[in-house]
Amino acid sequence: MFVKVCGITSVEDALMMLRFRVDAVGLVFHRKSPRFVDADTALKIVELLKGRTRLVAVFKYKSELKECERMLELFDFVQLYEPVPQLCHKLILGTHGGTEEKAAFYLLDASHGRGVRVDYPLDLFGLPRDKTIISGGLTPYNVDYVVARYRPYGVDVSSGVELRKGVKSYYLLEAFLDSVRRA
Repeated sequence: MFVKVCGITSVEDALMMLRFRVDAVGLVFHRKSPRFVDADTALKIVELLKGRTRLVAVFKYKSELKECERMLELFDFVQLYEPVPQLCHKLILGTHGGTEEKAAFYLLDASHGRGVRVDYPLDLFGLPRDKTIISGGLTPYNVDYVVARYRPYGVDVSSGVELRKGVKSYYLLEAFLDSVRRA
């Protein structure tokens, strides 16, 4: 099961991701997010993690891409809630339902990053299961249910493994990963 941990804001949390060998980490470049990471910190995290896990640059709107255009080549994937045809080969497209847009992966997140878990139809709106990542309100206490019920390609967690906004908990992350493995 593919696991992405989103909202990494520090080198310390990046080191934790290496310790747990997560499949991907997300760095948030949406300025209004409490998990926003500035360019200098992002570059330090990228330098540490590049080649050791997959890196995801997370944006809410495609208009935000311009600010980080120079850095995009450093990332394996770009996550957005709007389609960008020229990036479809490395796009994780956030959606709250089915879509005809092309993307490398689809992030099913009806909560749009607010950390609210939603039940989805068993067919995942017709999205290809082998390209669908479920997000939104996942915690160590419910991720096993979500994995067992929907059998997605992966899961994405942020607030469900935090001590406080932007600071990850070693113990919650360990419990989350144990729950994913048991599912």
